[in-house]
Amino acid sequence: MLLDEGLYNITFVVNDQFNLQASKSTWLTILPPNPPIIVGVIHQSIFQFEQDNAVLSWELHGGRGSNWILWINGTRKYHGEINSTQINIRIENWERESWDPGIYNLTLQVSDDIGAHIAHTSWIEIQLNIKDAYADSIITGASMWYTAGDNALGPPDSRFTNLYADYGNGHVTLDFGVGEEILNGPNNDFIVYCIGGEYGVFIGNNLSSPINIGNQIEAPLVYLGEGQGNTEFDISNSGLTQVRYIQIVMLTEEEVGLDAIEAKNYKSTNNTASSINHWIFPLLAGILVLSAVGTLWRRKKRQ
Repeated sequence: MLLDEGLYNITFVVNDQFNLQASKSTWLTILPPNPPIIVGVIHQSIFQFEQDNAVLSWELHGGRGSNWILWINGTRKYHGEINSTQINIRIENWERESWDPGIYNLTLQVSDDIGAHIAHTSWIEIQLNIKDAYADSIITGASMWYTAGDNALGPPDSRFTNLYADYGNGHVTLDFGVGEEILNGPNNDFIVYCIGGEYGVFIGNNLSSPINIGNQIEAPLVYLGEGQGNTEFDISNSGLTQVRYIQIVMLTEEEVGLDAIEAKNYKSTNNTASSINHWIFPLLAGILVLSAVGTLWRRKKRQ
């Protein structure tokens, strides 16, 4: 157990073979080091540009009441007084604080009570898009009859995007992002986290043009299969080698709650290129898919 500086009450307890017990208490004082000590490296080294709750954080011991300065690429950027064993700098406004995508040298400088300086240097990287196994955005032009679309983004957290029936079946189309496509790998390639009724899964890489699989011209999104609850899928059944877009469509009258889609095999290389402007995608994908969904739904109702 690591104890920070402070005053601690410690009790020693001894039990013998007859279960008789003796104890003794004492006080232990741990003095802060002088000069101060900056422990380890910065807690997080990769940040997503404009992410919420971004915090630069260090652990240090000693120097209470002294000052600290953070130099960024040789320029004094932040400063403050040491009043705990943590220095936390929250990025409140990325643009106003001049944080752009790139790599930064951070030097934390701490002064002790006699004016000596202790410094620790580390590096962080700010990326436009941190590669992960989850969807980054919802394609509103290829999604209809749903609520709380953002709840389907990121890892599963029991917050759901609800699909309901209106003039057609509710459906949402999720984008995993450029350079984060799901790959056809060993075993199943992604899992859909859902509650409620049955749903159909459509996949593809282009929402505006039909694709050619073998000798057949398919809709922009290819039908992969059906699921209910948490279900895994293998994209090898579609003839595709990678997938950027996944569309979930309710198939029965029972509403579907989509929590998340998690890739098991996906691209994870860094790519800081800007993503496509999703607002320009037409409703073509949704319209073409609805005809296929209608057939599936009618089949379900006859069963």
